[in-house]
Amino acid sequence: MMKICPTCQNSYPNAFNACPEDGTALVERGRWSDGAVICDKYRILCQLGQGGMGTVYKALHIDFEEPRALKVINPALMADDTFVKRFKHEAKITRKLQHPNAVRVDDIDEAEDGRPFMVMEYIEGQSLKKLIQDVGPLPAARTCSIIKQAASALGAAHELGMVHRDIKPDNIVLINSPRGEQVKVLDFGIAKVKEARLGAEAGAVTLTKVGEVIGTPQYMSPEQAMGKRGDELDGRSDLYSLGVVMYQMLSGDLPFKADTTMAMILAHLQTPPAPLATIHPELHIPAPLAAVVMRLLEKNRDLRPNNAVALIEALDRAEKMAADEPAMPETRVVLPGVGYPTNAAQELRKSLEANRLRAGGGGAGVGPPGPQQEQPRSSPSQPAAGDASVRPGDVPLRKPQETPGTPKISQQQPRQQVVSPKVVPPQPKSQWGLWVSLGILFLGLGGGGVYYYVTRPQPIPVIPNPVPSAVTEKSVPPASTLAPTIGTVSNPAFTVGTRGSTTMSTTGKPSPTISESGTLPRGLSFDPSTGAISGTPESGTMGTYAITLTATNGVSPDATRSVTIEVKPAPEPPQPRKDTKAVQQAIAMGDFYFNRGMYDAAIGEYNKGLEADPTNSKLKSKIKAARILGRH
Repeated sequence: MMKICPTCQNSYPNAFNACPEDGTALVERGRWSDGAVICDKYRILCQLGQGGMGTVYKALHIDFEEPRALKVINPALMADDTFVKRFKHEAKITRKLQHPNAVRVDDIDEAEDGRPFMVMEYIEGQSLKKLIQDVGPLPAARTCSIIKQAASALGAAHELGMVHRDIKPDNIVLINSPRGEQVKVLDFGIAKVKEARLGAEAGAVTLTKVGEVIGTPQYMSPEQAMGKRGDELDGRSDLYSLGVVMYQMLSGDLPFKADTTMAMILAHLQTPPAPLATIHPELHIPAPLAAVVMRLLEKNRDLRPNNAVALIEALDRAEKMAADEPAMPETRVVLPGVGYPTNAAQELRKSLEANRLRAGGGGAGVGPPGPQQEQPRSSPSQPAAGDASVRPGDVPLRKPQETPGTPKISQQQPRQQVVSPKVVPPQPKSQWGLWVSLGILFLGLGGGGVYYYVTRPQPIPVIPNPVPSAVTEKSVPPASTLAPTIGTVSNPAFTVGTRGSTTMSTTGKPSPTISESGTLPRGLSFDPSTGAISGTPESGTMGTYAITLTATNGVSPDATRSVTIEVKPAPEPPQPRKDTKAVQQAIAMGDFYFNRGMYDAAIGEYNKGLEADPTNSKLKSKIKAARILGRH
């Protein structure tokens, strides 16, 4: 390696430190010193970075007084004509990529020593790599914004026939702009130049030498891992790498870990990535977004989104579905002075647990989210349908309209729902008292059979009346039998019960006419031909109602019965028992299948969870998401 004097441009052996002619400190040959002017247009301000193929400098455009970035190839590569031609060609192609999320190439030129260099847009910002190291897992909304901007830049490049080949957090820079956080993707075309240089020597990817792998092993696609190059790669290779980046943004971890380059490449080829929800349940990563990540990481590129536009649309849909999901609590804790362990999920859990125990669950702020215990959800209680401001007598009585799904009044209702109403003893006239006495005698003779009839379980107990022998029109007054026709209703707000008779009939002639006096609850109606009261009470009718029924046949003395009807809120139905453990297991298994795109299997697992907790809104939301994605 030779050194050069920045003043006189003379070359000297590497052992020299100063120019013998003018005493200026020597620099390595090919290195531009601060203050040097290149092509009479660019003044070097400082060196930004150096790699195997070239060096990047910050420079000032002398005429425009604007900062620029200059990338020049290393002197040792000047002897490789193929490499030099590829460098110039890719610079021209990259200049056509005028996209707000791609670093702009303004010009290509040759320095005084004959080396070509690119003049690029100079940006100041933070690399995504440093952001993940400092902050840890990023919120889903910010992750989607960054990924969509990067995908937009990649889509524009793919339309020009350019495949980046080296997408990674180092090559994604975040800058502040009037519109907010803006993404800039770096190094378009550089990987292809490197590929061209190695292609003639290796003919394929060499797995044992990191320097000869096109792309960064942690982020390379399976196609790259198999040694495909040139036209064998398309934009879906970049989308896979972007999926690795998104996985790392959401979780703080890479999907694959390996000690050697060979092991890492084999993981891209053979190992399925661990579902985000399985290894990081404490982060509450929305399932629709996790599904997009898992689709990007498919080994078969035909199963990934077809292009960047399809990816952006998938992210838009996933964000919308995530917004429709029940909100999950998220606690983010600050770890002062501690960098986020990007490659250690166990360290993450330990840190989160330590902070939870120390700070009682953490506080709001920036940092890794704290662990959350999933709380079982129950359906919201139904609002009371009644309105206390409405009195029973405010609305005229009318026959209720049958509404589908509304229970009718029936004597088949369960006994435990019957309200114990008040019974007003009947006040019969003297001749009715005779028949009551005969009835009591008959019951005594009937014995246990009649006793069973009276006491067997039923919604509304029956008060038996005497059943006389056949009589003529001129015989003693006709008897009445009591038969319950009103029981307990169970609509969303009310129950109704009665113990009095609502139907009267006689064995004599003519048949009686039955009339009703008093106030019925709105929604119940009275049938004068049978004496039946039926219907469903309306809202605002809670209370106790006294009704008097009078039977008249013009021959016998009038018979009267008093009936008490009570309307009150129905008891809430018993809540089904929830099996929290079964629900959590169903969610874990369902998410596993969901994240692998196996939506039918995921729905099956989620439905198992609903069997354990039919009211679980989170499971219902996941089933909805799986059905939507399964149709695409």
